[in-house]
Amino acid sequence: MTDPLAPLARRVLRRVLGAATGLGAVATGLGAVLAGPGGAAGAAVGTALGAVLVAGGVPGLRRPRGRSPLTPVAVSLGLRVVAYASALALVSRVAWIHGPSLALATAASVAALLAVGLHAVSRGSATVLELDGTTTATTGS
Repeated sequence: MTDPLAPLARRVLRRVLGAATGLGAVATGLGAVLAGPGGAAGAAVGTALGAVLVAGGVPGLRRPRGRSPLTPVAVSLGLRVVAYASALALVSRVAWIHGPSLALATAASVAALLAVGLHAVSRGSATVLELDGTTTATTGS
């Protein structure tokens, strides 16, 4: 049996990734204007890190039948932390990336993408009731 929340998770992921693409283009252009090529690189990497942090949580919306609802959340959180820490360790050694642009773009993208994701979830109007081991869901748009 498929998860009734899978369509909502796909819709949220599409919206978050679409917003990340637009935000990345704006941040990269702004970084280039304000801090040159290093600013553009820092903004692009910062936006990508923000997208990994936020979009990685979307699989936690799904609840595969027969497993704990916290398992996907814990797995996706672990993967995001490892990916973020690895990327940050690699990026911190690169001299041509403008550090303040990296920090600002990461913070702004995490905040903006969380807002987009939460808005998409609220617009999806998903209601899940678990009664006697059965799951019923209604999703609207």
